[in-house]
Amino acid sequence: MSAGLARLADGTPGADLVRGTVSPGALAFVFTGQGSQRPGMTAELYRTSAEYAAALDEVCASLDPWLRRPLRDVLFAAEGSDEAALLDRTEFTQPALFAVEVALFRYAEHCGLTPRFLLGHSVGELAAAHVAGVLSLADACTLVAARGRLMQDRPATGAMVSVQATEDELAPFVSESVTLAALNGPASTVIAGDEDAVLAVAAHWAARDARRNDCGSATRSTPRTWTGCSRSSAGSPPD
Repeated sequence: MSAGLARLADGTPGADLVRGTVSPGALAFVFTGQGSQRPGMTAELYRTSAEYAAALDEVCASLDPWLRRPLRDVLFAAEGSDEAALLDRTEFTQPALFAVEVALFRYAEHCGLTPRFLLGHSVGELAAAHVAGVLSLADACTLVAARGRLMQDRPATGAMVSVQATEDELAPFVSESVTLAALNGPASTVIAGDEDAVLAVAAHWAARDARRNDCGSATRSTPRTWTGCSRSSAGSPPD
């Protein structure tokens, strides 16, 4: 990513760069979901912007009654500390992301940025719904805290896999242990459920693709992916 940003900065073209012009009045904001959190996120902005600090304080005040620790203590904890580790627990991750996203939106408004479109993924959908006026701050905070707490309480033995297959092709593999979780495209379907059962289905389709393409398509590319697999950890299901 840093290499791509460097090429963008110096004007060097690249296959991974897309350039364009935003039309006046067509600005869109996208609110991210779980996985974008990091210790101390926006701490410097909180120290230097009274507007941002006030907005974050307001959201934290509505979330704190639902949390077992004050949210700012978790957000701005020193990296490597026990408090910072809580940020990766869904019960705190989702409230933290919601608070930061809403406060950043209020700060953007203060700076004169007004989007025409609002989009969000997972907990980001709730941030988008709140700033769009669909949910009050109190209702949104209640929902976000409950969502994070319920997801935290789910077993930590599940898995999700993105399989290059259609919904109909995967339908025979649906069982009490495996379910269809999302349709990412006509031939890209996410399955979820018990880890062993999910990985068995993924292995079946990886082997089929390997036979079809005469190449090993089932490769472990990152610690958290295996043919598109995400495993839950520390009691936090994939978002």
